[in-house]
Amino acid sequence: MPPKRKSGSASAADGDPEQLILEYLTRNNRPFGATDVATGLRNTVSKTIVSKTLAALADRGEITCKTFGKSSIYFPLQNDDDAESPDDLSKMDQEITDLSGKADELKAAIASMSKELASLNASLPTTDLAVQVAILTDANDVAESRLTSLRRAAEGDGEPLVTAADRAAAMTRHATMRKAWVKRRRMFKDMWDLITENVPRKPAELMDELGIETDEMVGVELASIPEVVPPAAEGRKGKGRAPPVVGKGAAASKKRRVRA
Repeated sequence: MPPKRKSGSASAADGDPEQLILEYLTRNNRPFGATDVATGLRNTVSKTIVSKTLAALADRGEITCKTFGKSSIYFPLQNDDDAESPDDLSKMDQEITDLSGKADELKAAIASMSKELASLNASLPTTDLAVQVAILTDANDVAESRLTSLRRAAEGDGEPLVTAADRAAAMTRHATMRKAWVKRRRMFKDMWDLITENVPRKPAELMDELGIETDEMVGVELASIPEVVPPAAEGRKGKGRAPPVVGKGAAASKKRRVRA
């Protein structure tokens, strides 16, 4: 590198501007305009002196000048002896290809490692895992205790979890609700058929506009809910009264009844 110049304004009387400018062009080894050179020298040489010096160096053949319209571009002389041979350029191209392939492999490896790191960061740390294990262990103990009680009750050992009275009440409520369900379904169907009979629109379109949802639309089927006969109704069998019948067999049952 050329020796450092003392700070301060440089002019023709304060040194050799030609040497300063020539060293600047050679060091950067690229095209410059006069304004660029003056700016690069931090205005230690005035733009006027830079323009005159560049023109003089070009006239003497110490640098190259290319004119584009009213603009002149200057750059240092290029030594053809330093140019690479075709074989060297071919080797460089092959090296670039090889390095590009290695770069792609490294990028893929980085992506894989980044994904693995994200997965590890998303996992609970060891201390939190210990807490979770303790919580799940307690929950498992509670479930095991309840399962043991259920097994003992199923085998007739220990107090039953559901009394006979509770079971009878649940069955009675189930039968009542199912019977009401059947009744309301039939009522809706009769009313809907009557309404849509004289409506020009399709029943499905009208139902969608009114926001009506049937059991089938919400994935519920009456047939999937079994009929349950309460214990009280079972006790009345054979005593002159038939158990209540709900569902599809209700109408047929009425026809089979005989007045005593």
